[in-house]
Amino acid sequence: MEGAILPYKDTQGYVSRQASRERAVEEALSGTAEHRQRMVMGFLGSAGQRGATWKEVGTALNLHHGQVSGCLSVLHGAGRVFMLRNKRDKCHPYVSASFKSMFTDAERFDEPTKTRSGNMNERLARASEIVNTMQALSAMYAEKCGNSEDKVVFCLLEEALSDALELMKVGKVG
Repeated sequence: MEGAILPYKDTQGYVSRQASRERAVEEALSGTAEHRQRMVMGFLGSAGQRGATWKEVGTALNLHHGQVSGCLSVLHGAGRVFMLRNKRDKCHPYVSASFKSMFTDAERFDEPTKTRSGNMNERLARASEIVNTMQALSAMYAEKCGNSEDKVVFCLLEEALSDALELMKVGKVG
């Protein structure tokens, strides 16, 4: 593994609290995040195709749920591990990606579940792309049409899309 996987603003992730963000930044800067990821990957490697649940990882490495689940989610998102669909002790085991070929697609989850925030961010990105495209088309159309009624309609549509994007950003539109 080359360095820590830090997909969330150069951290493993945090919730919207100052203490959480400070902890995540400190763990990224101090190497704690990378060390934890290496420990978890080593443990999962030694667990083989049986894998390990978050509880098993936490017990073996003396880590609490937040530390383990955050690390596993990041590793899962990066494709370093996958999750088995069958549960063990009410938890899904995680398995090192090096054992992926031993399982069918139906036996595993290759990507982590998206959160509401993740889904919203995807929708915002798509909406932003639409607005950017509309702005580019509007500029091209303005050159061709001058001040025609078509240009006015196109500009109003662009403005409405831009407003919708802003409302989505502040959570007024689902």
